Amino acid sequence: MAAARVSMPGITGTSMEFADYSLYSNLSDDELLQLAIQRSLTDTHSSVSGTENTEPIVALNRPASSRPVPPLRLPQQHQPAPTACPANPPRELINPEAVISESHFITGNGKRMMAYRRYDGSMQVTPEPEEGIEPIVKAIWDGDVGTVRLLVKKPECSLLTPNKYGWIPLHEAAYYGQDQCIKILLRAQPGMINRRTLKEQTALMFAVARNHCECAEILLENGADPDIANNDKETPLYRACEKENTAMVVMLLNYGASVNKSCIQGWTALHEAVCRNNLEICEILVKAGAKVGTPNMYGITPIFVAAQSGKVDALRFLLKNGADLNSQAADGATALYEACKNGHEDIVEFLLSQNADANKPGKTGLLPIHIAAQRGNDGYVELNDPFVNKGDTGDFGRNL
Repeated sequence: MAAARVSMPGITGTSMEFADYSLYSNLSDDELLQLAIQRSLTDTHSSVSGTENTEPIVALNRPASSRPVPPLRLPQQHQPAPTACPANPPRELINPEAVISESHFITGNGKRMMAYRRYDGSMQVTPEPEEGIEPIVKAIWDGDVGTVRLLVKKPECSLLTPNKYGWIPLHEAAYYGQDQCIKILLRAQPGMINRRTLKEQTALMFAVARNHCECAEILLENGADPDIANNDKETPLYRACEKENTAMVVMLLNYGASVNKSCIQGWTALHEAVCRNNLEICEILVKAGAKVGTPNMYGITPIFVAAQSGKVDALRFLLKNGADLNSQAADGATALYEACKNGHEDIVEFLLSQNADANKPGKTGLLPIHIAAQRGNDGYVELNDPFVNKGDTGDFGRNL
């Protein structure tokens, strides 16, 4: 039988040539199209690999016939050419050992290390390489005061040349707690006292964050600004509260640190001290003028933090110093609402004893007792009598 040419309905300019059309007469149009596509892909693969596949292809979901089926071919001009996707390079072009991030840290015994994360997700920790390290930086790391004193006098030694992170030798000395090196460096170049890294960190910030009180005091005595914040708007005072370093907090305040400055999310030093339930630092901050009702960007005040995290002592301290018991966050939640939600029964009892408003709903309309019931805190639901006995809280009880 002569070869026949069949056009597929709805496919303009697409045709298939068969050696024996009668073999395919029982296939539907969709099945014929699927056969053609499969053969085209197979031919393309064969042309790339240098081999030709002569095995017949049978339509999917259709039993193979005992009668051999001749191979299908698309005319050469209709075979799709393989294309590369620039947004998704072939996997073989990606180096799985390529480093995508690195971090630096110090071990407990002072050894400097580097951690690398590779493209494949693996992590490698190695000692920090010393090649390429400036001699003065190496001397600071080793605490070699004599060498530092000699090096700063050499004209080729630049104390203001930063490394790739924006660190200068003064940052290194503050980070590693080398107070004598700080003195030498500042005598040689006093104007660099407030120089910042790429993350806006000063030498004072490093000294505070690393709990190096002597270094911090030397820097402050030489004019370090205690209010310069890092790129998260965290001040040295904020970091001192985070580290719960009372002596550092007192020192910074004595050198004029602003007590009410907020970080990038509106969190103040008092928020941080309350979160850690450090009453000594809380008292120092309040005496220095810290505001007990300052909200962060979400409307959360320190008393809200105390209730949310279950810090009873800090909560008592804040109320004693005039905090608003019923202040609401941006979502309408109160301290009582958060205490119920987080399962702090002692906080709930204390707040109720202080006349917390149990009928103040959040923006969703839920009351504190509702959220307690939702979270399965049945003990708070049993506190219904104290709730009901507060003013008009009979409405609150009837909402159950």
